[in-house]
Amino acid sequence: MPSAVVEDDVPLEAIRPGPGLRLGGLDQQHVERLVEVLDDIPPILLNRASLELIDGAHRVAAALHAGRHTITAKLVSGSELDLLSLSLSANARHGLPLTRADRRQAVARVLELSPDLSNRHVATLAGVSPGTVARVRTCSTVPTGQSNTPAGEVVRRGADGRRRPLSTEAGKLVARELFLANPEATQRQVAAAAGISLGTAHRVHRELLSSGDPQPVPASPELRMVTGAMDDLPAAALPSILLERLVRDPAMCRTAGGRELLARLRGMVLTGDDSNRLTLGVPAHRLDATVRLIRQAARAWMIMARDLEARAADADEATALPGPS
Repeated sequence: MPSAVVEDDVPLEAIRPGPGLRLGGLDQQHVERLVEVLDDIPPILLNRASLELIDGAHRVAAALHAGRHTITAKLVSGSELDLLSLSLSANARHGLPLTRADRRQAVARVLELSPDLSNRHVATLAGVSPGTVARVRTCSTVPTGQSNTPAGEVVRRGADGRRRPLSTEAGKLVARELFLANPEATQRQVAAAAGISLGTAHRVHRELLSSGDPQPVPASPELRMVTGAMDDLPAAALPSILLERLVRDPAMCRTAGGRELLARLRGMVLTGDDSNRLTLGVPAHRLDATVRLIRQAARAWMIMARDLEARAADADEATALPGPS
């Protein structure tokens, strides 16, 4: 984990460029926008030992463009993985959204630094789906870094640091989906990504070739969380999963309206346990007022939902229309 943060003004000439997250480099229009608000932007992040840039390349460029000599920075220490995680989380909070290619590159870097991390943990760090992480693993030339239990089960390390076995059945289902999604992937690549033995991957591949209808078999809710599918999940789990996917979609964060909607959606997602707990906190003399307020808010959300449904229907209709010849 990163050490305590120290904030200080740092000479711009002392800052060393970091590896960066953006394959396309700086966005000059964004730099020009930042020049106008330099006094209101958050501090950049620097590696305390080397003054290498962790987060804030656009802010540094804007400060240089404005003729500044120093910039406020937070100096942090930690492992290379710690600092990469900080960079990704900082970008998710306030940075220019990363492209899909940027995020896939970030996944590859995380796997290179710590290949034994679980797909779900890497997905959380990089802001992608666990299925994307699994597909990146199939293309990676980095050793898997996996360890095994005495029974021979493959284990991966989760966000809490604990190592858990990836069951053979779940691994076979992941391998099946990976073979279908990546026909050019080798059996060795799929075995490493799914956390199964090469022999098991060979058997899964042979079964697919001999199958008359090679479609992925129904997966458990846990596996659907790993591979990115959502069908047949428990109803109580859907709101949180849907919200997580919206938050991870860079397109949702590109506009002020999209960011505000995500912030409001975070506050409205409730489970059955939340509802029971919160209703018990309402005093008897405020029940009627609370009911009216909740119903009014629900009506407003329903109006928005109908508007979005209409937009979706219009988009479907436009897609169905024949294009110009």
